[in-house]
Order: sequence, then C-alpha cells, then structure tokens
Amino acid sequence: MGILELIVFSLMSRLLTRSEFGMYAILQSVIMIFRCLSEAGLGAAIIQKKETTFKFIDTAFTLSIGFGLLFTIIFLCLAKPVVCFYDNSDLFVPFCLIAASVIPYSLNSIFRSLIIKRLEFLKHGTIQIISYLFSNMVGIFLAYYSYGVYALVISNMLYIVSQTILLWINSKNKPHLAFSIIDSKMILSYGCWLTFTRFLTQLYAQIDKLLIAKLLSVYSLGVFYRIRGLIDSIDSQIGGVFDTTLFPILSDIQDRKDVIQRAFLKSTYFTGIFFSLLFLTFLFNSRLIIVLFLGEQWLDQISIFQILSCSMFIYFLNRLDDCFIRSMAYLKFAFRLKILSILLLVIFIYVMSKYGCEGIAIAICM
Repeated sequence: MGILELIVFSLMSRLLTRSEFGMYAILQSVIMIFRCLSEAGLGAAIIQKKETTFKFIDTAFTLSIGFGLLFTIIFLCLAKPVVCFYDNSDLFVPFCLIAASVIPYSLNSIFRSLIIKRLEFLKHGTIQIISYLFSNMVGIFLAYYSYGVYALVISNMLYIVSQTILLWINSKNKPHLAFSIIDSKMILSYGCWLTFTRFLTQLYAQIDKLLIAKLLSVYSLGVFYRIRGLIDSIDSQIGGVFDTTLFPILSDIQDRKDVIQRAFLKSTYFTGIFFSLLFLTFLFNSRLIIVLFLGEQWLDQISIFQILSCSMFIYFLNRLDDCFIRSMAYLKFAFRLKILSILLLVIFIYVMSKYGCEGIAIAICM
C-alpha cells in the first residue's frame, strides 16, 4: 500500500499545479474534520468493548447513519462561508461534491471495526489496496485530462465509497437498523470523549493548512501541502500499521496496566531509533527524494522538506500515544492535552507566518 501511495503521489505531483493542490488541501482539511465528527467514535467503541452483542453493533450502525446525515447537512451549510472566508468562488462546487463522502465514511468505520476486531488484517489490507487502486486510476486519468482539483476530489470520494462497499460485502454479520437506548448510552459515553479527542487531533493536523491559505495564499498552501504530504504518506503508513494492530490487541488486555506500560515504553524506544535513522536519510538525501517523488520542478522547496523531516518522529509518537490512550480509555486526559497543543500551534504558526512556508514548517516542528 505504501509503495502504491508513493507512485500515485509522484504521478499527481507532475500532473497538477500547486494552486490546485492548495485548493484541495483546503477541502481535505475541512472534510477530514467532519468525517471525524460523523464517525463519532462508534467503530472504536465496537473494538474497545470486550464482548459485543448484535444489538450493540446494530445500534452503532444506526447511530453512524444518523451522525453521517447530520454532519453532511452541516458541511453543506458551511460551503458559502468557507468560500467567503478564503475569497475563492472556485471552491464551492468541489466543496459540495466532497460532502457526499461523509455518510459512507461514517458507515466505513463500523464495517472496518468489525473486521479489525476479528483481527482479519489481511482482509482489511486487501480491501484497502483494491479500493486505492480503483479510485486513483480514475484520479490519474482525470488529472491527465486536465480536470484539476476535481481529479483529487473524485478520487478521494471513490476511495471511501468503494472501500465501504467492499467492507460491507465482506462483513460476516451485517448490521441492521435497530436502536437500543442502553447500548447507545454505552457507545456514546465512550465515543463522546473519543470524538472530541479525535476532533482536536484532526484540527491539530489540519490547522496549519487552514491558516496558510488565509495568512499566505492558496499557492503557498499547495507548495506546503505537497511537501508535507510526502512525509505524511510515509508516517501514516507506518503509524497505520501500529494503530490497526495495537489498538485491538491492547483493548483485550486493558486490565493489565503493567503489560501495557511495558509495551508502550518498548514501542517508544524502538520507534525512536527507527525514525531517527529515517530522519537522517531524508535530511541527507532530500534532493534525490524530491526529484523521484515530486519532480525537478519542486527542487526550489528543498528547505521546507528538510525542516518538515524533523516532524516525522513527533507525528508518529502522537499516533502511538493516541493508540495507548484509547485502549486504556484515558480520553478526558487526551482531550485536555490536545486543546493545549492546538492553542500553542496556532500561536506558533501566526508568529512564524511572516517568514513564509519555511517559518510555518519550523512552527510545526516546535
């Protein structure tokens, strides 16, 4: 999957302009926040609960449809304000188009959790690869024929929709529309704090893009988004492996805090070594990496790439922390920590924005 992402990343970087990437970065930042809210921690609640009943799963499924519909409507209502905020009328149509992915994403979390809970990682990975290949073949085709930002929007939508359909087909016990007040309280009591925490996590991850487009320009955002996207694609693949495998395993042993503590320390130690070596590799081979995955036209941004390489370990450590916190259900603590992190990040970005994209890259690493 990681190799496929890098190939697609390299092709798209050569087919689309920096301004088109900037427009998509705004859309993606907003939609990722809303997808997180629509998911409402329902899938994670299924994994975290040791023993789940059919009624529990059906209730989570019903809630996912309700939340997906609610946040789709809210998202569409925000189309005009977002266009006015960035003073870019070209955002309106793709903004409304990508809203159609909110409900499928919400359902996706339920079907995905059912497969992960059974530790069927091979099946989950196969579905991801098939969906990714299909959606990005369409995206590359559209980008080649100069559909611009729509190539990215449609590719993203097709990935979510096709993955949701395949997950539903491969679910052994397909959930139905049903509702239990008792089960809904149990789900929401866990999912509520998790949703707030994930919302802040997404806001923390996307706030730089939302601010760059306003403080600098859409073009500058396109530059920053693509450079950081290369680093994030590697981080997310490695982090996704840990998140997918560790969370369900740790949730099963959540009562054995000593075992979880030792696992956390060992994971931090080994990932620290790995990402230190990865950072040095990126730092001393930055020119070669940019030419391979972005193209020679991006060599003028080598300084941003080198600065953002420092953020790899920080990003992954956040993913690791989040995984352990969720498995132990320490969600209130994580919520408060994220609020503090976001406030500091906004201050750093605002102060450093006068130094351009390089300044914002330094602010993120701080």
